[in-house]
Amino acid sequence: KVNLAAGYSNLLRDKEALELIKEVSALVSRQGYILLLSNILEISIELCIRSHDLKKAEINIEKSLKLLGNSHVRYVLYAKKWKAILKLLGTKKKKDFAEIEEVKADANQKHFWEVARECDFYKALIKKDKELFNFVFFGSPYWPYRKKINTLYDDEMVPPSSLDVVIGPSGFQSLKTKKPLSIFDVERGLYLQ
Repeated sequence: KVNLAAGYSNLLRDKEALELIKEVSALVSRQGYILLLSNILEISIELCIRSHDLKKAEINIEKSLKLLGNSHVRYVLYAKKWKAILKLLGTKKKKDFAEIEEVKADANQKHFWEVARECDFYKALIKKDKELFNFVFFGSPYWPYRKKINTLYDDEMVPPSSLDVVIGPSGFQSLKTKKPLSIFDVERGLYLQ
């Protein structure tokens, strides 16, 4: 049921995800299943952020970090990712992207590509960086993820109907910036529904 809640959350079916989380949270907590509880907290954090309940998200992040301590590297990294994202979402002052860049570097070093991708996604969202958005959007091989990030963006951050690229000496490059691009399954990436 925890995996189903995660699936619902990824498909932006937040109500169903929340119902399942409520159903299994007490049982998982009573049984002492630390990793499942951490997973439930992570799903809850994302749901809280999407519903703009940043205070509850912060409480869940702290619970998760306390629960995990320094064990379970992958799950600690998930909590640190949300902590860095929440820090950026919660401040009205000049944004400091150092923490999210640190999490991304750690994720890349450990080959946790989904964490690195989420860092880029939220960085693009917060900075309104269309080029980074296109990198995340077209660089993801998973069309449900592309649909999810497209749904979470505002109207000005819509992926282009085409992406101007050239094949240079180091592979695909942006025609505009000449920076290298990673592109997967562009045909399906352009299919927005």
